[in-house]
Amino acid sequence: MPQERAWAKGEGVVDPFCPTIEPVPFSTVCELEAQRDDHLECVAQMFRTAEVFVFTLGLTEAWMARSDGANFPLCPGTAGGTYDAQNYIFENLTVSAVLADMHEFIGLARGVNPELKFLLTVSPVPLAATATGQQVAVATAHSKAVLRAAAGELYDTYDFVDYFPSFEIITSPFMQGSFFEADWRGVSGQGVAHVMRQFFAQHVPPSGALLAGRPDEAAEQTRHASSVSAAEKAEDLRCDEELLGSFADEEP
Repeated sequence: MPQERAWAKGEGVVDPFCPTIEPVPFSTVCELEAQRDDHLECVAQMFRTAEVFVFTLGLTEAWMARSDGANFPLCPGTAGGTYDAQNYIFENLTVSAVLADMHEFIGLARGVNPELKFLLTVSPVPLAATATGQQVAVATAHSKAVLRAAAGELYDTYDFVDYFPSFEIITSPFMQGSFFEADWRGVSGQGVAHVMRQFFAQHVPPSGALLAGRPDEAAEQTRHASSVSAAEKAEDLRCDEELLGSFADEEP
């Protein structure tokens, strides 16, 4: 059990492991923990009953508690809590570290549900910020290489792990960046629809089971993405990932 159960934010508290999931902080720690318990029970039920778990590998940069190694999605002090270099350390995970975490996770999940299968993908979205001190394009290339190598090794290791190349479909030089939005980070509705068409061509669902794979659904998704306003897209830029760089100059 992680030692840090709540972070102060304003006049309330947030969950250190999903600090931005609620629009406003919880009033009390009791309220936070009640919501967390309910959420974790839903997660447990999902693992008990799922047939396939889809896992997108997205980031290698992490902030950890020195006391117990707990891994936070954001640097403490950005969306709650207080940053202190004596309590937290920045780490950029290596291939071996990602594999160790994934092997442990897969073992735990299969312990709950021995028939569970896994579908791995790698996020094609480049980093918006980095805490490594490198130029963000360099940090992106490094991170994606680590994650893709780990995904490939997991695919080779387990017969119940599959890999779907959405990363390659979107980022391949052959696509000439045509599936990215104007900001060159977000994947366009057209790109999402194309990926899903390829996915369901390769993984044909049972009749009527997955409506999201139908061509008409993909087309509707494309139309919706193209109708998103400029203001909404600007709001999307203020994402959690940008907060990762907030303490890049702090001493680890």
